[in-house]
Amino acid sequence: MLTNLSRTMGHTTTWQQARSFSQTNLPPHSIVKFPALNPTMSKGEIVGWLKKEGEKVLEREPIVRIQTDKCVIDFDLGWKSGYLAKILVPFDVTIDVGVPIAILVDTAADIKAFANYARKGNWLAVLGWFGRPVLPDHLSS
Repeated sequence: MLTNLSRTMGHTTTWQQARSFSQTNLPPHSIVKFPALNPTMSKGEIVGWLKKEGEKVLEREPIVRIQTDKCVIDFDLGWKSGYLAKILVPFDVTIDVGVPIAILVDTAADIKAFANYARKGNWLAVLGWFGRPVLPDHLSS
């Protein structure tokens, strides 16, 4: 996998281009990971999604609102653009830095390939679960 880090308005934008797939029917896509917005940040909260699944994401356009221990910030992907194919983590959830939160694809035609996509693994452990409401079934498997 290829990792790209870019500087955007004083914070680091993290996305990962998926080159090898565990599910062979998926088109090329970028995995958006929860960013560290300051050097001491180890977790934060998704306050709200600014884009919906299927919407076009332009360069430097915020897609999610994140709360850290210091502030609330609208997070963008720097110079990366595409379509928001799948939101992996709902809002109002506290998660660790580096956890995949969304999938971005290059073309609108690739969005449908992620319609039923569910990340494998224990979401309660991955999200650093602290008594939040129960996640939807497609996220808890």
